[in-house]
Amino acid sequence: LAAMLARREWLETPREQLAALPGINVEAARKALNQDDFAHALAAYGVILPSTWPASTAEEAVQAAEKIGYPVVLKLDSPDFSHKSDVGGVALNLMDAAAVQAAYKNIVGAARDASPGATIQGVLVQKMLSGGQELIVGVRRDPQFGPLALVGSGGVEVELLRDVATGIAPLSEAQASRLLDNTRAGVRLKGWRGTPPADRPATIEAMRRVAQIACDFSEIDELEINPLYVLPDGGGAYAVDVRGKKIRQD
Repeated sequence: LAAMLARREWLETPREQLAALPGINVEAARKALNQDDFAHALAAYGVILPSTWPASTAEEAVQAAEKIGYPVVLKLDSPDFSHKSDVGGVALNLMDAAAVQAAYKNIVGAARDASPGATIQGVLVQKMLSGGQELIVGVRRDPQFGPLALVGSGGVEVELLRDVATGIAPLSEAQASRLLDNTRAGVRLKGWRGTPPADRPATIEAMRRVAQIACDFSEIDELEINPLYVLPDGGGAYAVDVRGKKIRQD
């Protein structure tokens, strides 16, 4: 029933409210999707990624960290692990070269122990963000209603909190705002018990762009940013971790 009401609302939304978003490079997104590179496909749609460098050795990881600037985060770079933190595949707040080298060895070693046959390409080195809030933003394709946009509380507790609202894509600014308001995450973004207000407009912008790419590329079955790291007002929203899945062509 909720999906049917959402469908009715979408059909009644004036088309001018669903005008094309600026700064979208469809061809760049297509090339990225052809390589299953969902993060850069989103970047082509104007979603902001933190500075990220791949590294296949501990020495390369140190070089990347020094280019980005400390502190940094190291994440396992492997297509065979959906939840990297579950296997010790994430190291946070690394402050110097020695910490990066040790983290690289620990991450790669833990992944090999967890799945000896897995493809391990090394790590991704990212700038460490702090002072923000973690959301999940994504889209899943429904056989009846098409792409459904989702938003809610993100991070490692996403399954525990189950704080997610869904709506039919594409999203107008007003629809994205209402969807966000239907979650506890949306309440926290406004400021909650000493937590400063976060960048709500940047969050809504990211929601709309994720919904739009799923509308434009029918092969996208699932696409998820977790977390979308939202900094305090005016600081932006960053797609820290991106994963996706295409519809299988049998």
